[in-house]
Amino acid sequence: MTYAEDRALEKQCMPEVKATLATAMKYKSIIDAEDHLDINCATDIVCDGIHHAVRVRGVNYFRDYAWDFTIRYSRDSGAETELSKILRGHCKRMFYAFGGNPFKHWWLICFDTIRNAGKPIIESCGQIKPNTDGTWLIAIDIRKMTAAGYPVIISAHRQFDKSKHAVHFAKEPLFFPRCHCGKWAMQSVNSFLLKGEVGNWYCAEHHPRNLGKVKDNGGTSRLSSDGIRSDQRSVAEWGAKADGADANRRRQDTPSGGDGSRSDGKSQARDFRGSGDFFSGSDD
Repeated sequence: MTYAEDRALEKQCMPEVKATLATAMKYKSIIDAEDHLDINCATDIVCDGIHHAVRVRGVNYFRDYAWDFTIRYSRDSGAETELSKILRGHCKRMFYAFGGNPFKHWWLICFDTIRNAGKPIIESCGQIKPNTDGTWLIAIDIRKMTAAGYPVIISAHRQFDKSKHAVHFAKEPLFFPRCHCGKWAMQSVNSFLLKGEVGNWYCAEHHPRNLGKVKDNGGTSRLSSDGIRSDQRSVAEWGAKADGADANRRRQDTPSGGDGSRSDGKSQARDFRGSGDFFSGSDD
């Protein structure tokens, strides 16, 4: 099936997708995602505030590919793909089914596990295949992900007996974001985790502020000559600079042979500022 045929099948099966999820996951609210979520966040439906992707394949794929789920891996044009969006933190789960009316089988996949595994593990557990439209997909084997220590199944078709197979269901892990380069991400833009808004996450090297792409917000911090905001430097760097400044002040303010106190009797104090909280809200 072509991509257009797959999308047409997904649209045709969407009422069954929603009914299945409402029954299996006890969702109370299931709505179609807005266009900007579909385009930018790989999200097709929103269930109780949780972003879901939806993929429905023809029933003829079930016999040979029942243990695989596919994600668009790359485009010849260089445009961003679903895998890149997922690894950057977008979307929470994927409903992946075969057939329709009724489904032959379906999986509910945990994208947090995919993110925690990282691209090297994903590639080692999958197979990259070309499409006919200038795009490439990766078929990820659920059994291989489980064997690697990353179970991805949240729920499955009622006829699936996990006791007969070498897989087990995942408990959605804590959120450990990664930068698009694969490193652990400690800083975010437009994130509010308590509201389910993941935003974009970056390591120190690739944060837009460190690249000089975010203008100052009118506060006291400024972009330095190397493109790093003054309030985003590491604690260690601030501490080193503060130690050096204190040493200079002591040489200037402390009389020779003194006890280290200021000549005017005032105590010295240092004020440190860190590089931002890990679970902060919007970082911009």
